Amino acid sequence: MRMVMALSWLLASAASAENWPQWRGPFGTGVSTEKGLPTEWSRDQNIAWRTELGGLGVSSPVVWGDRVFVTYQVGAGALRAGRHPTFVQEGNPADAGETPLGGTRPAAPDQKIGFAVAAFRTTDGRQLWEYRMDVAGTLPEVHEKRNLATSSAVSRH
Repeated sequence: MRMVMALSWLLASAASAENWPQWRGPFGTGVSTEKGLPTEWSRDQNIAWRTELGGLGVSSPVVWGDRVFVTYQVGAGALRAGRHPTFVQEGNPADAGETPLGGTRPAAPDQKIGFAVAAFRTTDGRQLWEYRMDVAGTLPEVHEKRNLATSSAVSRH
């Protein structure tokens, strides 16, 4: 299953922009010192480029210099039984348009699951490289809004 990922990067010069090495930014506060950033975006508004990933990607991108690094999971694992978290807090999430991560999952988990990390150029979204590795062993069950790649990290060291 492929997921379309949209990354917004509207700064005048990527080289002088602030690095964003982790979820919630440089200091883990969700605050940037950059000026003039867009405060609204949608599928068509304030999107500099978009690209397809080779799997499910919900982890926070890492921006370093003129590169964007993303992680994603190839193949769907087993879903945990029971109630799954939702973004919609009142009413029926499905009626409000909420969907599982990546759409409907297969009835049975994929036999082969892997993880990937890829680098893209901030200026135009061109993929520069991708590394994939197959999973060894049994993976834990996850809920619909998560894949195992969200817990992986790209180290800045």
